[in-house]
Amino acid sequence: MPGGGRGGCAGAGGESVDVQQILRPLQQLEEKLGELYAWLAEVHAADAETASVFTRLARDERSHAAQVEYQRRVARQNPRLFARVELDLGEVFAALERIAKVRANLAPPSADEAITIALELEAGAAEYHYRNVLAQLDENMARLLGSLGRADRSHYDFLLDLAQRRGLLGPDTPLPPPLPSA
Repeated sequence: MPGGGRGGCAGAGGESVDVQQILRPLQQLEEKLGELYAWLAEVHAADAETASVFTRLARDERSHAAQVEYQRRVARQNPRLFARVELDLGEVFAALERIAKVRANLAPPSADEAITIALELEAGAAEYHYRNVLAQLDENMARLLGSLGRADRSHYDFLLDLAQRRGLLGPDTPLPPPLPSA
């Protein structure tokens, strides 16, 4: 993992980091979510509704990863445009660990378990995008992270609708944070 792993990486404890130290794990998160969702779509191909949801999410996450990769190129070409920011990337690394654990299980999750896992991941990813960074970064970066956060919220809402139709919601259903005011 870039930066030496969770806890020892730059940004894991709210320290000052440069934009590449933010974007690298964020891109990795989007890529890993896309891979997870593509795998879940394949595993649950017999359930057309579930497979369709995960196929859509996988496509969206690949697009998000490409957006982050583009912003990384911009930041590499213009490093002086991006100030260092205070940021805790712990939630990103926790989500990456959660994805790795799901993929490492011998048996894939059931469709209902997969939906619940995706809800948890999207609620967490949405929270990350909204926390602390938008006010600290330049306008283009703030727009990118705001867009990713809104997309994560859209994914969450899409999964929530599917979970409601399947009767999966309960008192422990993870809820995303409120959307920030524009």
